[in-house]
Amino acid sequence: MQGNVKQLCVVLSGAFLASMLLGVVSAIAVEPPETARIVFVSDRKGKKNKDIYAIDPDGQNVERITKHGKQDITPSWSRDGTKILFASDRESHFERVYIMDNDGENIKVVTAGNRDLTPAWSPNENWLAVVHAHGADNWNFDVWVVRLVEDRKKNIEPFPFGNLGDGDGETSFRLTFHSAQDESPAWSPDGKRLAWSSNRTGNYDIFVMDRTGDNKKNLTNTPKNEKKPAWRPPLGLKIVFASDRDGDSEIFVMDRDGSNVKQLTENIFVWDGHPTWSPNGKEIAFASNRARNNEIFIMGADGSNPRNVTNDSASDTYPSWFDPKIAFSVSPKEKRAVTWGKIKQSGRKSSASR
Repeated sequence: MQGNVKQLCVVLSGAFLASMLLGVVSAIAVEPPETARIVFVSDRKGKKNKDIYAIDPDGQNVERITKHGKQDITPSWSRDGTKILFASDRESHFERVYIMDNDGENIKVVTAGNRDLTPAWSPNENWLAVVHAHGADNWNFDVWVVRLVEDRKKNIEPFPFGNLGDGDGETSFRLTFHSAQDESPAWSPDGKRLAWSSNRTGNYDIFVMDRTGDNKKNLTNTPKNEKKPAWRPPLGLKIVFASDRDGDSEIFVMDRDGSNVKQLTENIFVWDGHPTWSPNGKEIAFASNRARNNEIFIMGADGSNPRNVTNDSASDTYPSWFDPKIAFSVSPKEKRAVTWGKIKQSGRKSSASR
């Protein structure tokens, strides 16, 4: 990745400002939900097809958001509740990232790679983290960051990963370079770090790194699998994740430095996974097959009082939670330009350590 770092920061700042203003315009047309809502993935309308649904945290008012013959998965609310990111193979036999209004309208493709999965909003919603794999790279998933910008006509130019190599250094950055599989990137609330899971140690562990891809650190480092990290709002002092370290998949929480690990669920021959925080950080939504099929559950931040939110014979997974009481409006005051810091000019080379 070549170029003047100072000039790059100026370009990024200008790009952020432009997308701030466009975000204000687009937010006016779409209203956020008036009450808390959880989006999730379900195959209840067809066992071989997954769509995105929404439900109140008390299990009421189920709504089907997408209606398509292909797989729509891994939804993620925008912070103001007006948009939803998701991955789908609806236009290709490969998954790509899409964005839509919270009612399922105005769907646009965001990435045009071969396999693009698990999109996650940056705190200011101008960028998204995603894992991308390409056949020329042995289908190994790596973590990328790409800029999300709509023009004045609200058009989005999909990011053509196949033409970007390691990123163009302006609208896309490749943050991991490894022969292993990297999964499920998650932004810290301040936008300075990302957590993700990777099997580069021989099993899946939870890692963190700076938003530039520097200072990678293994937080879990166990012989078991740890997946799907999520930072606790509002400060990101803890990270929730799923692990099979007790013999089956359970939900755990740890401090953001990997210390003080606590197990929140404990069941025999039961799968608990896909944890995500409530916007106020007081509860955790997760998926579990403890009811004989995958359902969405909610429990306290300490694992107390688990309750079943969905009650359907289908498979319900991948919850993402929005609450208008905790929502962040899309406005110039809320949008803060992220300075990516020093991009290593000599260190961005593929290696087994990155």
